Amino acid sequence: MKRKMKWGTVILAIVLIAGGVTVLLTHAIAWPKAVDHVLSDVFGHHFAKTTNLSYEKGANGESIHESYYTLSANEPFNLSTELIQADVVIEQAEGDQLGVQIKTTRPEDYRIDRTQTEWVIKEKKQVFFWPFGEKNRKKAEIILRMPTHSVDVNLEIVNGNVTVEACGADLTVETVNGQIAVTDATFKEGNLEAVNGQILVNQSKFLTTLDLAIVNGTLEINQVEADEFSLETVNGAVSLSNLAGEELSVDTVNGDFNGKNLYLRHLEVEQLSGKFTLVNEDLDYQIQSLTRSKMSGKDQIEANILNFYTD
Repeated sequence: MKRKMKWGTVILAIVLIAGGVTVLLTHAIAWPKAVDHVLSDVFGHHFAKTTNLSYEKGANGESIHESYYTLSANEPFNLSTELIQADVVIEQAEGDQLGVQIKTTRPEDYRIDRTQTEWVIKEKKQVFFWPFGEKNRKKAEIILRMPTHSVDVNLEIVNGNVTVEACGADLTVETVNGQIAVTDATFKEGNLEAVNGQILVNQSKFLTTLDLAIVNGTLEINQVEADEFSLETVNGAVSLSNLAGEELSVDTVNGDFNGKNLYLRHLEVEQLSGKFTLVNEDLDYQIQSLTRSKMSGKDQIEANILNFYTD
């Protein structure tokens, strides 16, 4: 009789523990925000809601904010973001007004810090004590409309895609997880960086330099002009076509190099592994130098090259 009671107690304990674990897992995702609200009450402004924006309700129930600012043609202006979960689109505006539209289900998490020469769009970072809370937040949709004045763009995003179809001064984009796509754009210089994703640049012009860097993902450039191209990747292919300029520098660890119609004076490609292909249709154009980390009999080179060098 005592043995039966003992086993019954064990089974009851297991059931209670399993039920407790189920409850914990069910509410785990909701806990970070609850903790955050408690910390907001305890510590005041440090964890308080950050918004200084007004919103209207959209057709799907989301909150929509819009701001406009008339820029002076003679003064430089900086447009920046510090975002966690958002997709950003940069468009060309009509006229001399800078426009910002934020569409989100979390209106309390966004603010814009404004001065006469700078706007910074910020997203509140939640205090998450569980690793899966951050990824379950729905991304905001942000549209930036830029006039043709000289505007420096500096975007920092953790999780989100960036699409640029505009003209400006300097363009800097940094994202951890997401795609960066630049099309029909003109900037003085560009600096695009991603950890995981893809970087695409198409039909654009950079008056000085274009720097691209990615850890895991591909780099694709088509119909782009720049004085200097600098590309870095660890794992991923590099695909280039119809480029014009002075210099191209590529540094890749694991990935193929595919180049077609690269009309630049100097090319330097550091490549640990992967195929190398360079094909130019206009053989009258002479590349002054091609520097490789190593040459291989498997390389496909159909181009007019004056000098070959190996490191």
